[in-house]
Amino acid sequence: HSETCVGAAQPTARQLADMASFRQAVVTHSKANGKLLTEDFLSSAEQGIKIPLRLAYRAKKLIAVHSQDDLVESYKFIPSLLSSFVDKNSPSIADYTASDTGHFVRAFVLPSVSHHAAPALQKIVGVEVIPCTCPDYKGYVVLLLGQDGNFQPQLIAFGLVPEPSAEHVEWFITRAQRGFSFDEVPVVCTFLYPGVVDGVRRALPTVTIRFCIKSLVEALNQDKSVAKLGPAELLVWELHFQETEAGVGMHGATTTDGCDEAPFDLLYSYLTRMMELTFAKSTLAGQLLAASTILTPGAQHVYSDEVNESLQYTTRPSDDMLAYVWKSGARPKANFRVHLGDGTCTCSSMYQLGIPCRHFIAAARHFGQDQLILNHFGSIYKADTYVAAFHKARIEMPLESDLSKDESLLPAAAVVDGRTSSSKAKKTKAPDLTSRKDKVAKASPMPIPPSTTSAPSTLVLSSDSATNTTDMDMISAMSMGLAIPGLTPPMMQQYPIPPHSYLHEMHMHMTHHQQHQQQTNPPPSSAPNGFSMV
Repeated sequence: HSETCVGAAQPTARQLADMASFRQAVVTHSKANGKLLTEDFLSSAEQGIKIPLRLAYRAKKLIAVHSQDDLVESYKFIPSLLSSFVDKNSPSIADYTASDTGHFVRAFVLPSVSHHAAPALQKIVGVEVIPCTCPDYKGYVVLLLGQDGNFQPQLIAFGLVPEPSAEHVEWFITRAQRGFSFDEVPVVCTFLYPGVVDGVRRALPTVTIRFCIKSLVEALNQDKSVAKLGPAELLVWELHFQETEAGVGMHGATTTDGCDEAPFDLLYSYLTRMMELTFAKSTLAGQLLAASTILTPGAQHVYSDEVNESLQYTTRPSDDMLAYVWKSGARPKANFRVHLGDGTCTCSSMYQLGIPCRHFIAAARHFGQDQLILNHFGSIYKADTYVAAFHKARIEMPLESDLSKDESLLPAAAVVDGRTSSSKAKKTKAPDLTSRKDKVAKASPMPIPPSTTSAPSTLVLSSDSATNTTDMDMISAMSMGLAIPGLTPPMMQQYPIPPHSYLHEMHMHMTHHQQHQQQTNPPPSSAPNGFSMV
């Protein structure tokens, strides 16, 4: 427009779809109506741009079409992204698998810095699962997490799986074993996904499993048959022999409740995050090397806090190495047994973290053995260990020129009832006694399925099979000798009693009703063969 133009700026739908600010508004309010989109866009756009609702809808549709095309194309770059990353960060480990039909299934990445960082990590790791909330990808992110001697999280490895089942978790752990040693390292698992524990046990039969207490509490709160813990939830932390919840954090909560990106974007985002974390730790390692400090900043901070807490404790010696410590003025006196020679305390904090606790510090200072305090810090908390693990460590990212398309790799298939399917399953409905009776005459007899006491296997229906095996009503099922084709576990759960028992009771009731009618109105002698109510 010229300077003398008094008309309002009116972009086309394609121009509007190309505007970064409007595209961001669509992403932010993907399920919102056009009015909210325009309001959000106008609040951040240049003045003078007015967007009718119809134009907003058209632009949003264009963005959706292009986004879907970009999503399909992005899968084809995953193989080259992983291979290029390994080439630039040898000896990193990366892998992915596709189904027999060429659909993306899962991926795994463990950078070489994780192998070099192992000596500086606490001797415990955690497997965390994050659901993906992206409309086009409903998989899960699996993380192998640790914590370094500076009390900062260490993302050891990550992967994408269609579901956190034992099969996929085992696949994840077996690949992590190639670059990270699990010897004498307990694994903390979430209780919310049973497949995590089963998968870890399959891959590591001798490993020590620890359940995440927070996930146990969350599972209890989600179980409607269990009363809410309420204030009693705070008592859970006594299981750790700790006085505060902060004292039991092993690897810290560093993840979010969900991820809303497609697989390629997720892989690239996590690689970028690991690169940034590695750079931050490398920078700190250089500073520690120049400062010639003994402890890492995180360990020094914990040490200072424990020293301050130790001033509130009273120490009574039993011999020159053994003492009993309790909090001054506390009733009753809950004492702790401290042995300076062994570096042990009955609070178990030293055993868990490898850091002198407040009780050990109080006893050591009582005996004038301050040097013992630093000697009993684990090696992972020493600055020289941290420097050896992270100094000049780095991660290099693949460039756009390093990426190429693999036309054979297709987008991830949808997950239906715990299995992967290339097409969405048609939802089944509970049988209806009053509908589709005309199908009875067309139904063909089927054998009675064998009875079993084990739980029924999950039945997955594709769009084709769901059309052929529809949900049958009760009368139709009775005409087939109590066989129930198409009956799925979700349908069975809707019955107040087992379905075969339910059908049997109905059959007995209808038989009794027939006999009663025959006695009341006997059929003529010339009647044809017995009529079967089918």
